[in-house]
Amino acid sequence: MLRREMLKYAGASTIGLAACTTTSPTVNQIASDVNLLATGLAPVVTALSAVKTVSASVITAVESDLALVQSDAALIAKMTVVPSSTVLQEVVQAVQAIAAVATTIPPLASYSVVIQAAVSLLPVILAMAGVQSATMKATMSPDIARAVLKAST
Repeated sequence: MLRREMLKYAGASTIGLAACTTTSPTVNQIASDVNLLATGLAPVVTALSAVKTVSASVITAVESDLALVQSDAALIAKMTVVPSSTVLQEVVQAVQAIAAVATTIPPLASYSVVIQAAVSLLPVILAMAGVQSATMKATMSPDIARAVLKAST
């Protein structure tokens, strides 16, 4: 075998191995989007905590849901492979629970677009991970949802 041929194959295997150790763009986008959910919904939960007519148990439950999203965001940020559907379903359920409470509290009406953005991003995140979400429909584009969530922080 000629020296050039050997170098060609050696270079290809090195590139192949290097590609295995990097994080895919999909994983990075999922991590970024889940982090946006965690940071974008934080002001909603803070505002909810200030509403005097909301019971302490509801506030505690919503704060727990936000903490779960934040914890999962930190976990996903460290991943180099697409997160499991279990982790993502946990995020979805927590965001939906926050949205269900927040949309029923009149003083939080100013946050309705943020809540809508968070819920709209859920099927996008699931689709990137290859998880089916037949019942979830986005009401705004992913780019607009991301911009709204970024602006809310």
